[in-house]
Amino acid sequence: MNREEVIEAFGELIKGKGMSTGSTEIVYIYSAPGVIVGAAAVAIEAGVPVAIVQSSVISAGSNGVYQLINKPLDQFNLTDFSLSAITGAAGSKFGVVGNSILGGSSGFVSSLINGKDPVSSTIGGVIGGGSGSVVDKVAGPIVGSIISEAVSDNATDYISDDMKQTNK
Repeated sequence: MNREEVIEAFGELIKGKGMSTGSTEIVYIYSAPGVIVGAAAVAIEAGVPVAIVQSSVISAGSNGVYQLINKPLDQFNLTDFSLSAITGAAGSKFGVVGNSILGGSSGFVSSLINGKDPVSSTIGGVIGGGSGSVVDKVAGPIVGSIISEAVSDNATDYISDDMKQTNK
């Protein structure tokens, strides 16, 4: 879906015509920030420590931004977006090794749900989780999370492409 289709779909929605272009996914994508903020507020109110909520929001936010920058809107992956929030919350107190394991586990689960190669996704997740954790200590959680997303995605693609070449 290109930007013109998104604008057209929102125009139809605003005019009360519904989403006749079939662009339901844009509702999910553009409502995601509100969902994140709402979920964070509920979690804090329920007693979840602010640091864990913050880590989850940063992780989901960087995953969402990374996807919006690097993929067409109709390829936005809600599974990866959701798993990044869970991974961010779970890894908020871990170091490099813990975040590497968590990243690999998240990559593995995501690949199974999305029907992708679990080997490259798991290895990419391990590399991304570890590198993001290292950068987090040096440059802060937002930069660490962005680096984790980028490294994980690129490592997964590289390993997957290399495995395809090897199997030819």
